[in-house]
Amino acid sequence: MCSIAGIVYEDGSQEAAMAAVRRMIALQRHRGPDGVGFYDTVGASLGHCRLAIIDLSDAGHQPMADLEGRYWITFNGEIYNHRELRHDLKVRGHVFKGHSDTEVLPHLYEEEGPEFVSKLRGMFALAIYDARTRTLLLARDRFGIKPLFYAPGKDRLSFASEIRPLLELPGIDTRPDKQAIYDFAALFYVPAPETFYVGIRALQPGELLEAQLNRDGVSWKTRTYYLWSITPDPTLTLDQATERANEFLTTAVQRQLESEVPLGSLLSGGIDSSLVSVAAQTALDGELRTFNVRFPEKEYDETWAATAVAEHIGSRHETLDMNGVGGTWEHVTSLLSHAGQPFADTSLFAVNAVCRLMRRHVTVALSGDGGDEGFAGYDSYWRIARIAKLQRLAPPIWRTGAVGLAPLGRLGIVPDSLPQRIRDLAGADNTAIIQALLCWVREEEHKSLCRIAD
Repeated sequence: MCSIAGIVYEDGSQEAAMAAVRRMIALQRHRGPDGVGFYDTVGASLGHCRLAIIDLSDAGHQPMADLEGRYWITFNGEIYNHRELRHDLKVRGHVFKGHSDTEVLPHLYEEEGPEFVSKLRGMFALAIYDARTRTLLLARDRFGIKPLFYAPGKDRLSFASEIRPLLELPGIDTRPDKQAIYDFAALFYVPAPETFYVGIRALQPGELLEAQLNRDGVSWKTRTYYLWSITPDPTLTLDQATERANEFLTTAVQRQLESEVPLGSLLSGGIDSSLVSVAAQTALDGELRTFNVRFPEKEYDETWAATAVAEHIGSRHETLDMNGVGGTWEHVTSLLSHAGQPFADTSLFAVNAVCRLMRRHVTVALSGDGGDEGFAGYDSYWRIARIAKLQRLAPPIWRTGAVGLAPLGRLGIVPDSLPQRIRDLAGADNTAIIQALLCWVREEEHKSLCRIAD
């Protein structure tokens, strides 16, 4: 994990921009302990703090430019197909100083322009500044794994990996965003491109921002470079689908194992982390280090499952004890401040505690996060399938069912919220059903909660 920050500006002093970028990087130094770097010119200032994983030499230092010094990049992430891209660029005559994945990017941008992002396989948030045309490109990976926020204005555009550094800049509109408040009240998170603040936006997954410095100030626009589509293949058998999924998973894990620092895998014993660890163990010829965390509360401890999987795959396993890793008020508020806006996912604290323990042993860690989203592991996905079958029933039947379930709800035989849920879904279309399942409050409650006086 690295962090990036920068400002492009038409009106203002270079010294002020340089100082602001250095302040933004200082506020994000926890993301990159291995070094900081800056690029400054009239109209632009870029910053970077680094967590070194590939090419630990000075050749991996950022911000980085092509050999002519025209295209400057500050980059957070990892490009898994950088070796193939490098080979193609060498064939075209490009010369490289080191072997980091970052160094490929300004050269690829020179060849392809903004469309170069379509060739990247990886997780990333990046900024490229063209010193000749005075243009800035921001880009975020297709899944939005790496964060990137920006604050546009008439005479400048600023960006950073976190919201908090942007709040330190003068002239930022920090009024609460009304739509963001509405969304957070229902979803418990703020979806991009909104943030909690009117003057700060989040670059969306699969999105580009192009900014141009000119005599009238800074003009900018965003556009989508990648849209996901769901295209099921009904001709596949279950066995064929399983084999395809195994091939994709194995390839994805293998691509993510390149590292010049210690690497391990978080192994909880569940399906997702176990599959990832198996693929990594195979690719590393039996040299994988796996870790699980032992909780003092027995109902949360899955050490038995993790050790069973580790023994089965033959990994070098270690159990880390959570005892003594308490959450002080200062620690909790510090984590929330990094989010920069309201954040309601309490798994943040457990994940952070696990990562702090693993960081004593490895720098890079694989995990099974994302498996439930990719393979419909959450209960809500199964509820959607059941409700879809019941949509054929007439609304009166739904309402009658709700009346019949009400006494069972009062007795605790079924959840007391179930009858009302069924009433809400009577005659609902697909959008309303998804909304009812994924929102934490009902529509009437949401309207009441978010009532704002004119």
